[in-house]
Amino acid sequence: MEAFRTAQTTALDAIATFDPGLLVVSFGADTWEGDPISHFKLTTPDYTVLARDIAGRGWPTAIVMEGGYAVDALGHNVASFLSGF
Repeated sequence: MEAFRTAQTTALDAIATFDPGLLVVSFGADTWEGDPISHFKLTTPDYTVLARDIAGRGWPTAIVMEGGYAVDALGHNVASFLSGF
């Protein structure tokens, strides 16, 4: 989680230099630890933290859904992410 969060912070800092009027987040829950095609190993609660980091920037944000192939956990992971906003 910490490496992922560090990378996300680096990306958000770079985006901040452009003073975006809108941020589009392509959320993929295929980063979850139990996803059959992923090696990221994020936990469901990690998504809330990551979303709070994004939301904390104060930019208007549109969220679009991408991957997530652990179907039984997908709803929980999406809800965790959205709860961070």
